[in-house]
Amino acid sequence: MAGSKAPPTIQEVAELAGVSKSTISRYFSGFPVRNPEQIRAAVERLGYRPNSAARDLKNGRTRTVGVAVRDLADLYFARILRAIGLASSEVGFHLLVADTSLTSERLAYETLRQRADGLILCAPQLDDSELESLVDDLRPVVIVDRLAPGVRAPQVGVDFYAAMLGLIAHTMDLGHRRIAYFAGPPRSWGDRERRRAFETAKTFGAIPTILEAADSDQLDAAINTALSDGTTAILSFDDFIASSTISRLRKLDVSVPDEISVTGFDDVGYASLSNPEITTVRTPLGDLGERAWSELRALIEGAEATATSVLLPAEVVVRASVAAIAKA
Repeated sequence: MAGSKAPPTIQEVAELAGVSKSTISRYFSGFPVRNPEQIRAAVERLGYRPNSAARDLKNGRTRTVGVAVRDLADLYFARILRAIGLASSEVGFHLLVADTSLTSERLAYETLRQRADGLILCAPQLDDSELESLVDDLRPVVIVDRLAPGVRAPQVGVDFYAAMLGLIAHTMDLGHRRIAYFAGPPRSWGDRERRRAFETAKTFGAIPTILEAADSDQLDAAINTALSDGTTAILSFDDFIASSTISRLRKLDVSVPDEISVTGFDDVGYASLSNPEITTVRTPLGDLGERAWSELRALIEGAEATATSVLLPAEVVVRASVAAIAKA
């Protein structure tokens, strides 16, 4: 149409921002540049819109992050996903998500990698040797919520061992010695770390019992065992198991915390809504997701993959579901 104004060019943006065209290209590709505020101001003033599809095709990129999780219905993984999505979207990336409970882990990872620039694997349950082989074929890869020695990829997790020791110490400070752990999925690295803390508790003078409680039938059996063997405190794999335990104890007319104390883990919502509110561990899920994206972005931008591991601290949150042991 006559008189219509031509759209601004990348050269015009560069001139207004006082930088080179290559710097503008790096900015829109998500790479760090100097004076990003000047570039952003120039882009907004001119109304420039990059042809991202053409640029990504040229670079062989999809600007997509593949994220595999064990269970999309789990609020724990939803929080991690949200943090990854928010952080990656700031530089123009999108998420492609797979639920590994619906298919084999290997197939999920391979399918994601065909459509993404890199993968974030949340709580993979493959054996270390199989995971090592798969990561070598699919890199760049970042592993979250699992430490796998020997796997040449950044690994980001939470110090579940120390956090569980903190919960054990809190219950023991209130006089509890007979404590039970209501365990989670046996192939979960986080569950293994919690179990390891329970073994350590023996050296503190605790009389710990580990009971399987990952499904409904196991939970009923675990509660019956705990009540029959004189357990005074139940430490649960997560807040969902803790909340379910409190509900079932109520039906048995067992008062929490007057007759038995109960704790959770993760603090993703159930703990503060339960009655009584549940003493738990607050895991830094937002920080976990952000750190995972930071590690993957570095790999996408050309950093060398190394078997580095980072454990983020978690904090015990004391609420009403734990009380001092009742005196006989």
